[in-house]
Amino acid sequence: MITQANAILIFLTIHYIADYLCQHPWMAVNKSKRFLPLVSHIIVYTSIMGAVAFFIFGYSSVLIAFIFMNGIAHMITDYNSSRASSRLYKEKKYWRFFSTLGMGQLAHQVVLIYSLTMFY
Repeated sequence: MITQANAILIFLTIHYIADYLCQHPWMAVNKSKRFLPLVSHIIVYTSIMGAVAFFIFGYSSVLIAFIFMNGIAHMITDYNSSRASSRLYKEKKYWRFFSTLGMGQLAHQVVLIYSLTMFY
């Protein structure tokens, strides 16, 4: 059985892969402007996280709750942070731009860790 600490490390790693490596440039560039690229990113992200969660949780109500919680939280966070960071970048407020990106990632990690401690 995977310990809770190992599950956290696994999901933080999968988060990086799903959020960055599997995000198409079209999604990254356009999710701050249009809903379709944002939703496409959330579908890719949630599918990858869900596939890994299936192997850890098995098929159960816990799996559904974990996927739902992380997918919705990821969409809310990206919706807000992508719009704010896009505006800050255009205004050449680079310190605030990077701070906003970092705050978005912190929010993702907090939700992941919280949901894992709640469900696992």
